[in-house]
Amino acid sequence: MIAKRTKKSTKQKTLKKLISFYILQIFFLQTNSQVNSDGSQVIIIELDSNIQQELDKFTNRKLIAFEKISIGNFKGAIEDLSYIILNFKKDKDYINDIYYNLGRVYFNNGDIDSAINYFRLSLFYTQKTKKFFFNETYLELSKAFQTKNKLDSSIKYSSIYIKEEVDSSIGYWNRAYYYVLKKDFVKAENDYKVSLLKSKKYHNQYTSAIYYDLLELYTYQNNQEKVLDILKNIDNEVRNFICKNSTQLNLKYKEYYPKICSLIETNTCK
Repeated sequence: MIAKRTKKSTKQKTLKKLISFYILQIFFLQTNSQVNSDGSQVIIIELDSNIQQELDKFTNRKLIAFEKISIGNFKGAIEDLSYIILNFKKDKDYINDIYYNLGRVYFNNGDIDSAINYFRLSLFYTQKTKKFFFNETYLELSKAFQTKNKLDSSIKYSSIYIKEEVDSSIGYWNRAYYYVLKKDFVKAENDYKVSLLKSKKYHNQYTSAIYYDLLELYTYQNNQEKVLDILKNIDNEVRNFICKNSTQLNLKYKEYYPKICSLIETNTCK
């Protein structure tokens, strides 16, 4: 029912986290001033050598762990992230980042209970330090609970994400899927529509996939009128996306709703 989400690359996420990490280190900086020949003053910022060594150790180990995540070496990533937790306990300001990534690794490795545990630890340290907050943790928790068929918890955490990220379409999109699984189609339709509005407003890459999910919902309900309404109001980019995924739609529904499936295929693949 739900199309595959497009996520930011690991390199983009790593860069974002490293920038935040270096901002946090400003509290450990030593400053000196230098006066130029024209009388202007320049502030020179230097890291204490011991702090620089610790920073390099942490940063290198973290980058190695992220690289292992990107190539699917989850066991190696767990070892590196666990090493950071054991050896950099004093750096509480961003330890929630490490717990968050440990949660992702365990989730991708199929250990959902451990993933949930580490995501919760990430939230705990976030609330404790009030720094380096990742609202994505709520989304990851919602997905983890969905794999355990605990849909009320999935809805709970996606709802928190929606509250924190008011302009994001993803929270509504994910929650709509959980409502579909609960067969609460009225709430699912409403969330898909809100998600679609926000996606179109901010011109993000999810618009076509959200249209597809909404179209699939109407197909499942055998609602030809609403299917036609969507087909009349989509642009060529969305049509192409739906056409590319029409085979999947046919495999799931053509046996039960052949008329609607043929209607979708005719109107998107011509």
